[in-house]
Amino acid sequence: MKKVILCLLAITSLTVNALAYSWLHVSDPQDWSKSGEGSIDEVSLVVTPKGIYMECELYMTFSGNGHDFTADDTLEVSYYFSLPQGAIVHDSWLWVEDSIVCAKIMDRWTAYQIYEGIVKRRRDPSVLYKDWENNYQLRIFPMQGNSNRKVKITYLVPTNWSGLNVSAPLPLDMLLPSYIPVNKIKVVSKVNSQWKNPHIPG
Repeated sequence: MKKVILCLLAITSLTVNALAYSWLHVSDPQDWSKSGEGSIDEVSLVVTPKGIYMECELYMTFSGNGHDFTADDTLEVSYYFSLPQGAIVHDSWLWVEDSIVCAKIMDRWTAYQIYEGIVKRRRDPSVLYKDWENNYQLRIFPMQGNSNRKVKITYLVPTNWSGLNVSAPLPLDMLLPSYIPVNKIKVVSKVNSQWKNPHIPG
């Protein structure tokens, strides 16, 4: 797969999304002395044109790397982030061992009750809440202190049209809270005869 980004009519480009709301933390829900900033170990983004939107499939792997957590530590990942204005999240996936599981959509109170019950029983869930406007929080439990958890979040983002090209923002601000800085992101654009010539401006 080529490391390219968006594609549209004549030329498509991605721009950096200048948002400030992002925070990543890992901690043991039963022992708050075991906590610290989380890290994002791997990131990849698959971009597909969908009418006046771009569909973004964002894959991220979280860990507690950079701290002295061990295999005996059972951690919860708490990740807060923003998406561009007008973005629509339509699914969330969690890897459980070698399988990938899609989240169910339900009201916030029901999801909260289920998630908290699972955390107390030390089982495998994740939950994605929409807090307000375009601000979200993702929680994942459990994660061994010396291991990681992988997720996929799929969302639609409105495109910006000009006389020469069509652009959509890259979610780079979502990577800023990583304790160990993210130094590489794989971006893949799906092209066809109508949507071509993708590039990253600047």
